[in-house]
Amino acid sequence: MQFNDISGVSSISTSYSHTIVLKNDGTVWGWGDNGSGQLGNGTDKDSITPVQAKGLSGISAIATNHKDTIALKSDGTIWIWGDAGGSGTSSNITTPVSHTNLTGVVQIASGGPHVISIYYIGHKLALKSDGTVWAWGNNSVGQLGYQPLYPDNYRDNYGPVQVDIPTGMTPTVATGSASLIATDSATLDGTVNPNGSATTWYFQYGTTTNYGSLTSIATLGSSGSTSETVSSRIMVLEENTTYHFRLVAANSTGTTYGNDKTFTTTGENTTEDRYDEGYEAGKKYCEDNPAACGISTGGGYTQADLDAKYKEGYNAGSGSCSNGSSSPATISAALDLHIPQLNYSTAFGVMALWADFKYVGESNGELLWKLSDFGQKSGKTAYKKSYESNTTRLGNSGDRYDEGYEAGKQYCKNNPAGCGISTSGGYTQADLDAKYKEGYNAGSGSCSNGSSSPATISAALDLHIPQLNYSTAFGVMALWADFKYVGESNGELIWKLSDFGQK
Repeated sequence: MQFNDISGVSSISTSYSHTIVLKNDGTVWGWGDNGSGQLGNGTDKDSITPVQAKGLSGISAIATNHKDTIALKSDGTIWIWGDAGGSGTSSNITTPVSHTNLTGVVQIASGGPHVISIYYIGHKLALKSDGTVWAWGNNSVGQLGYQPLYPDNYRDNYGPVQVDIPTGMTPTVATGSASLIATDSATLDGTVNPNGSATTWYFQYGTTTNYGSLTSIATLGSSGSTSETVSSRIMVLEENTTYHFRLVAANSTGTTYGNDKTFTTTGENTTEDRYDEGYEAGKKYCEDNPAACGISTGGGYTQADLDAKYKEGYNAGSGSCSNGSSSPATISAALDLHIPQLNYSTAFGVMALWADFKYVGESNGELLWKLSDFGQKSGKTAYKKSYESNTTRLGNSGDRYDEGYEAGKQYCKNNPAGCGISTSGGYTQADLDAKYKEGYNAGSGSCSNGSSSPATISAALDLHIPQLNYSTAFGVMALWADFKYVGESNGELIWKLSDFGQK
């Protein structure tokens, strides 16, 4: 039905038990429950007909709660009446008063009613021209934007307080793919855009979308507005198992969760495992002796069939698969690497090198090495050149990794007379170094021209070491290892350990 007692209304606000209207002339009128003075006419008497709120003009907006009313004047001030919690008084206000703590307001709102126990309560909000938001009234469940001081007290009426609204944007995150997947490890990749704020990131991973594990939390390299690639190596995984993972990033604005991705760890006879020297030896044996492996020239075999044949070929014994190596790579207690044979494929053929890598340390969870020395080897001539080029440094024990030096030393120990070494002794180290050189030139037979398990380096400079001997208190542990080329830093070429395992 039409309400005939009022006209010229521009806006209306209603609560649980009273109604307030704003007229075009800037005055405020109301009717209904007035037990707390929420009609603003100077009494606490209910009214079934509109009554004017006293002393108000130039009002541009109104808002109501269950037992209170607020109004915004065109000058940016706020006026309140009724059960006006946060106004600095605990008594009801029957005539509108200015909320002196707030000016420059451009918009208002009132929340509620919220029901707690038998009470109907709410809170109020104001947007100021400087973009800040202010709140007052009930805060029993954090409506004012901070932790309630007395959450069991429905009259937790404090304020006005400024609401802390974070500036900026949450990070933009994209979960990438998994790489370097092995039987028990994988590298997780992704990109993070910090969107102008300092940002941290990590990966969640596990066998379900509940994840359950996470990588170390790292800080993004910059706080700009461009995406950065991030990655983490995860270890101790189960073979032949599917894992879920996602990238997570957080800054002062909030946390962003990337989309879920999956990968499956490898197992026996997978592509990654074919680096294994036994597999390659069996394959080579079967290629040279197909009949002995039961392989018909008619073909038609699946990869699984061939894998089984290669296994049989390996068991038959090809003679190509060594139980050791004539030049295995070694890793010292300080984690420095010596690789006596490193095969590098070029357009002109395979180049046989030797190389030393010095352990640099750990960075963002990655173990890093730098190239400290290398040279070309081609039979004894290359060994000789390598030895002779280092004779001035042979007093440094680190240089004695050189295979030519060690070969000459071993030869002289076995043939002292052939090296002109008298059993009476009395030689300086320089004397012995010279004798070892002579012994090397004589040829000891201990210095290999090749290796049954040489390390290899790819065109991308990634390293694969099929045998890496690591001396421990319990004996020599034979490992295999892969190193990924990272790039150049301060003139040094850097690699990181990407995967390894025991042979």
